[in-house]
Amino acid sequence: MLKAIAQKMEEAEAENMSQGFRLGVARINAQLLEPSSPPSFPSSNINPSFAYNIPKPSFALPLEYLSLLTTPSAPGNIVVDYDVLYGGDKLRTLDLMAPLIIALSVAFSAVVLTTPSIAIEREQGTLERLLTTPIRRGDILLGKIISRFLFSIIQALLMIVFGIILFRMNVSGSLWILTIVLIPVSISHLGMGVMVSSLASSERVARYAIPMITMTSIMLSGFMVPVDVLPSYIRIFANLVPLKYANEVLIGVMIKGASLSDYTSSLLILVGFSILFFVGGIYAFMKRTEG
Repeated sequence: MLKAIAQKMEEAEAENMSQGFRLGVARINAQLLEPSSPPSFPSSNINPSFAYNIPKPSFALPLEYLSLLTTPSAPGNIVVDYDVLYGGDKLRTLDLMAPLIIALSVAFSAVVLTTPSIAIEREQGTLERLLTTPIRRGDILLGKIISRFLFSIIQALLMIVFGIILFRMNVSGSLWILTIVLIPVSISHLGMGVMVSSLASSERVARYAIPMITMTSIMLSGFMVPVDVLPSYIRIFANLVPLKYANEVLIGVMIKGASLSDYTSSLLILVGFSILFFVGGIYAFMKRTEG
């Protein structure tokens, strides 16, 4: 019986582990009441945070397969109890969508507020007049970035607070961790907006770039379709979207109650994107306004 469950777990992982996430995961304690040979579990399906103590093995199992352990066909010498680690009946659609919506709102507001701004001021001549003043180019750009950065972060925090108060949104992790994760999300998309606005020949071209950036992020970040089910050649491009890594970390923090150490690689990649786009945006602005 336990081998059949382990096989089911392998199939779930091979098909789409995101389905297991959407339904939740339970910790299973299968106690052998009689001396018996220890059950064999695939090492990839045993959560290493749980001790594998024979005769009481403990492992993680998607909730959709929990019924396999409670059917009358279960062996009589096995007693099963479980604790829901995350998910289950208490997890609503709002809770599942909230991390994705919050990340998207930060990215969208940063891109929309930044992308046309420099192009508009350049067309109207405002930027040239500012450059004739003693204000340095870096200070002009910094003022634009800081104002839009604060707006995007405050907007996201208000969404979280009102979501918790008004809609009883589930947030298993720390709000401080959420704020830390949202910072590189905002910075990367601000840099992206500054870069596009500096390189665009006109305001119209800059505005046309907004839906291209936002729709690409929505389609490839796991917002509409889990990244795991995308074709392999599409996943290559999905790995170049900062919002994909933001969604991974926010889902882990808000739903699973994870810490930053659990998503170190995704967070480092997200920070790397923020540095890359931020430096690229500054360079594009300086090159466009020099002389």
